[in-house]
Amino acid sequence: MYFKALDNLLKTICRKSRSGPSGQVDDDRARFSKERDAQRNADTTPPEDEIINIGCVWAVEYYTPSHMRSLVNGFRNLGWGPGDQGSGSRDPAVWLSGLTRQHRGGGWMNLGYLIPKGSNLFPFGARHQVSLPSGVKYASAWMYSITPSLICVVVGFVFEDDLSEEFDMALRTDRHTYTTHDADGSESIHLPEFQKTHHICNIRKRLKGSAATWFKDNIPGLFSDGLPESDMPTCEFVTLRGTEPFPSRTDSEHNVPEYLNLLDMGHNYNVWQSKRIPALKFRPQSAMRGMPPNHSVVAIREKASIDRSNSDYGGQEMQDILAYVDTTFPSLLSVWGILPLLERYTQHVREVRDSAMLRPTARRNTIDVLETLQCHISNGVDIAAVASELVVGSESRIPFPHFDESFVYWNNRQGEEQILRKELNDAIGMRSNWLQQTERSIRDHLTQFGTVLGAAENVRVQSRIKYLTWVLVILTVVILFAALVPEDLKQEILSFVKRFLPM
Repeated sequence: MYFKALDNLLKTICRKSRSGPSGQVDDDRARFSKERDAQRNADTTPPEDEIINIGCVWAVEYYTPSHMRSLVNGFRNLGWGPGDQGSGSRDPAVWLSGLTRQHRGGGWMNLGYLIPKGSNLFPFGARHQVSLPSGVKYASAWMYSITPSLICVVVGFVFEDDLSEEFDMALRTDRHTYTTHDADGSESIHLPEFQKTHHICNIRKRLKGSAATWFKDNIPGLFSDGLPESDMPTCEFVTLRGTEPFPSRTDSEHNVPEYLNLLDMGHNYNVWQSKRIPALKFRPQSAMRGMPPNHSVVAIREKASIDRSNSDYGGQEMQDILAYVDTTFPSLLSVWGILPLLERYTQHVREVRDSAMLRPTARRNTIDVLETLQCHISNGVDIAAVASELVVGSESRIPFPHFDESFVYWNNRQGEEQILRKELNDAIGMRSNWLQQTERSIRDHLTQFGTVLGAAENVRVQSRIKYLTWVLVILTVVILFAALVPEDLKQEILSFVKRFLPM
């Protein structure tokens, strides 16, 4: 706390000094900060007996009716199909075709393991040899029918040791304070803890990007094909050997290790706890600056999970917990990821609503506008189908039946225990209802706008046809004149014209 207060004081002095004629105070602060590099590195380095491991990263992708052909073709290219031999898995295309006879979602299919080509992992069970991102040991894949118009595929990428230890290595690598010159002429001082935080954020962005790229190259859907890849919902699973991630507020009153704050795991705000395994915690979204969007975190302390003397944890072995996480969290993420999807749909609807194209004073090419309207209305078909089915599903007695794990959050303000499944369902229902009504209103407006635009264009065309008709009449008269008038008379007329209208 003392060091943070001192840093804030120095930052205030530094800002005031920038109005002066020299940067002496900036130099003094940089020099003072460099003298404390050793202490800062020590404060932000985990103990020797602590191990921070990135277990895996899940990526969540969605498919609407317009993406079904791409999904089936992707499965065929990855090796699924009638001619697939020895994989031990069903054909997902057959499973997808059977969904057309259902009136609601809720089904799921285990797609098995994805292993690198030439790998001998998982000699038994459902598996497919495919190309995987660099550093990935294997992956597990699940497919869910959220609604008849919305399919979700969740793939969990498990990393090789070098990649899984990157958080740990980033925190243990000593940094040295350095300065850079900003565009406004001032200097920025980069302290060791800020460098470590930046490194960790970059690791997360890179892992998220490689997962999104894999989907784009193999089974592109809404995020990896139509929406920005950086918006794809992802989730990392992190294990810590001895430190409790996301400590409770009571625990936070004591000294929280600084490296937990750099990992953005130093507080339990918006963190949900498993009722079955209380040591297992889930944070849906981070507000930390620099974190990739739509990226969640699942974390657990290993020592707590295998403490048989504590009945709250049920005495589970870590290997059992890992298997439990591998089978439970894909279903949770398939529901959580709907919120970023609806948010992106909402942005699209607002962009259409606020588009300058729809303003009366906008200068536009009619054909381009009509093509844009056609594109918006076509996209609106998917949006309307997804939103309406999600509204109906959220109002059903058992929404999202494939997601039955109970995660809770104690809300001190309301003094009650909140259930993650209920909170997600309420949020999805509310956003889907707004989206459904707004999209319907905008679609009606676009249809009317297109009708008026077509009528106005028809009037302009008729007006141009009238002028063209007069031009044709004049040309016809000229041609008849040229054909009927004798040659000598033509010469006299031309001479007369040239006399008064010199060429």
